[in-house]
Amino acid sequence: MVALEVVDQFVSPLGSQQRAGYYQQSKPFARLFGVTDQLLPDDYEGFQAHLRRMLHGPELAVDQTAQELAAAVLDGGSTASSGQRRLQLGTTPCPPWS
Repeated sequence: MVALEVVDQFVSPLGSQQRAGYYQQSKPFARLFGVTDQLLPDDYEGFQAHLRRMLHGPELAVDQTAQELAAAVLDGGSTASSGQRRLQLGTTPCPPWS
């Protein structure tokens, strides 16, 4: 979990009980995003095992569409056609800081 890595890096390293507690506290938020109890590992160790399986197994893959979307987001649409860029510019709301 990114939040735990940030705390480790910039505040102080967390112990296993703190990590386990954070995971338990985060489960209601996962449910708000539609993650069912059947998909949620019971504990932090189970979550870590699940994460390792996902990162090193065949379930997650970056296909051509994902690469194009990432390029469009990260490079400002340099791989998108001019028509796609016009559509994107015409339908994307301006951020509040612009």
